[in-house]
Amino acid sequence: MSAIAGFSAQNYSAIQTMLNKLRHWAPDRENIYHHDHVSLGSLELFNTPEAHLAPQPHIHNNLVIVANCRIDNREELARDFNLSDINKLADIEYIGLAYEKWGNKCVDHLYGDFAFVIWDEQRKKIFGARDHIGIKTLYYCIVNGVLVFSSEIKGVLSYPDLIPEHNEQYFAHALSLVVLPVTDTPYHNVHQFPAGNYFEWENKTLKITKYWELGSRFSEIPQGKQAQEAEFNKILFETVNCRLRTASKVGAEVSGGLDSTGIAGIAMEILGKGSEFYSYCFGKALNAEGDDVNNKDDSHLVEEFCNRYGITKYLTVINENHCDFKQALHLLKHVYDDCEINGVPLAGASFLTDAKKNGVGVILSGHGGDHLATSISTAYYYPKACKKMYKALWEEIKLEYSFWPALTRMIYYSLKGLDANRFKRINIKTNQIFLGKTGLKSMLISKYHLDKLPSDRYKLHHQTNRLDRFKQTIGYSAMQKRAYHHDLTAKHFNAEYRFPLLDVRLLEYMISLPDETIAPKAKPRYLFAKAVEDYIPKDVPILKSKISSVPFMRAFTRNNKDSIIKEVKDIFSNTDFSVFFKAEKLNNMQNEDYCRLLNLALTYQKKNKNK
Repeated sequence: MSAIAGFSAQNYSAIQTMLNKLRHWAPDRENIYHHDHVSLGSLELFNTPEAHLAPQPHIHNNLVIVANCRIDNREELARDFNLSDINKLADIEYIGLAYEKWGNKCVDHLYGDFAFVIWDEQRKKIFGARDHIGIKTLYYCIVNGVLVFSSEIKGVLSYPDLIPEHNEQYFAHALSLVVLPVTDTPYHNVHQFPAGNYFEWENKTLKITKYWELGSRFSEIPQGKQAQEAEFNKILFETVNCRLRTASKVGAEVSGGLDSTGIAGIAMEILGKGSEFYSYCFGKALNAEGDDVNNKDDSHLVEEFCNRYGITKYLTVINENHCDFKQALHLLKHVYDDCEINGVPLAGASFLTDAKKNGVGVILSGHGGDHLATSISTAYYYPKACKKMYKALWEEIKLEYSFWPALTRMIYYSLKGLDANRFKRINIKTNQIFLGKTGLKSMLISKYHLDKLPSDRYKLHHQTNRLDRFKQTIGYSAMQKRAYHHDLTAKHFNAEYRFPLLDVRLLEYMISLPDETIAPKAKPRYLFAKAVEDYIPKDVPILKSKISSVPFMRAFTRNNKDSIIKEVKDIFSNTDFSVFFKAEKLNNMQNEDYCRLLNLALTYQKKNKNK
């Protein structure tokens, strides 16, 4: 894992300044490469066993490479390159060999989480790419004909000639339920390279090319349901196994839900009973009086899981009292560069201090599973009815029910779908109610038509087939942002989040499977639940709502409301952030919105503080 930065010019002091701004954590190694046409820098964390073998910036023949990466298909690549020992090369070296062999097409042969940049001396070209899903970030701007890039926004902002310009639309949308594309940032002139894309900078011209989207290729599947399930289990185990490759210790967020507990169970099956595996569980948020007796949380399921594998001594259960406000404020001020609206990555700081103390360098997470590999949605009746796809609707219902129950449902959904815009109207109304509580100024609501738009979740729940649902989820800003904010938060504690359920190979296999294998008789999460049923407690819920870090963060906000308001008022007095927000609403917001507002206000304040 690395933080990377660079630009298409030579300026040693500027690249050093960029690295200094990225050094909010303790790298194992750092270095700079500068040339007439390019300056590159890297801060490295030795988080894979081979990372120390190839110092960055890595020079390979006429290529110079910086990368924030973990390459998972090393064995396959080793065969392509006729290598006898895959352990003699660091991941960045596989990237260099791939580019040397396939050029721009190298991205078609790489699997894992990565963002990399290559200076091609022979072609006088800068080439770079981001991974398929967008776990690793890469931001850029063009300043006076110079391409500037970095794995964090703060790196780009510290480039001496850049004058950042606030993106009003970003701040307005961040206070609504309608989020801008993930490539947008708080600054008009700073952008994020899209996931699943590569770029070329040649003759002072930037070209961005999409190399992957889900559905562009399908997996070969075996014949028969049993064989298909067996292949799914094999791929699932491999997605976890390749993310256990580390030079440090391993831990996981284990919530007591199906995704995280299932992933942890597979990890323990691979590592073996009693292995040093750290489990971090968000316990029940305390009530206002501090009484935690009622409303038992899911920690008992995590305890049962840890007992099963003999790892109880590595279990940590936290609540909002373990999240120190000063630490959270430090992260918001000095680590985060944009608005993180979910709250879960910030809550992770509650246990990452302990993880760092114990040498845990990898945190597994089940994030992304519920709308993808462990999808809670297995039927598309209502969207098909709304779009008058009656034949497809009938075929889908017939697969799940006998004739008369199927006919009843066909009539019900057909009638319901006659008012095709009802679901959209409900979502628009939900967004309007939310906007009324946030304090966002009416002028901005009208300017960007926010009160006329449905919430982002409308798009996630209005697809007519699995492929479209998966594609919509992968492109969903909140999903991508949560993943890379997890990654950014963990980096501050010298650790790395890894997401087995966002593995491209797993998703490509799933969209290739027939519906009856994924969810026979519309059973949600059937395939994943069956794969992990022997490794998790029997009471782990399939669909039941679970205690999570969301009520945890609401309680944290409630406990620190006065401190948050004070910080926001200070920003109001020192900036013109009040152009977005009605100050009179400050004392009457919903608890969960205060952290979002503080995050936004601090982001606005940072415009001229990154130099």
